[in-house]
Amino acid sequence: MAPIREAVPDTGVYVSEADYFDIGWQQRYCGAHDPRLLAAKKKI
Repeated sequence: MAPIREAVPDTGVYVSEADYFDIGWQQRYCGAHDPRLLAAKKKI
């Protein structure tokens, strides 16, 4: 993935086509809402 990110650094991702190797996927998809969404998931 590194060569692709270097060639096109800010391409984004389709929600249904997530990057398996994306370490920061929570921040990329949920942003600042991730902790709240995780708490709701654990509660339900």
